[in-house]
Amino acid sequence: MAFNILALMTPSITQQRETETVMVDLTGSLNSSIDLKSLTTELRNDIVETSENRKLLVREQARELIVTNGEKTVSDNGRTQIEPRVNLDFQFIPLPELWN
Repeated sequence: MAFNILALMTPSITQQRETETVMVDLTGSLNSSIDLKSLTTELRNDIVETSENRKLLVREQARELIVTNGEKTVSDNGRTQIEPRVNLDFQFIPLPELWN
């Protein structure tokens, strides 16, 4: 898009702008090819549905753990205690001393 804006600043376009209105489409023709509102609504609904399904699965797994292992697997707030599988620790690279 920056390239298109720079193209509008060329001398020939600048001279044309002084005499008449220059109509520019910076949407990349997306306004006529797809219905963006319905597409984003559909995607958003899919994400919400997936999220709700995952929440239900987590609740079901917690109930299964209670049934198989007893109440000891549930913490005080009612959530299942899960042991972390990976503990990644990233260190910053040493930087040279710039200020002496």
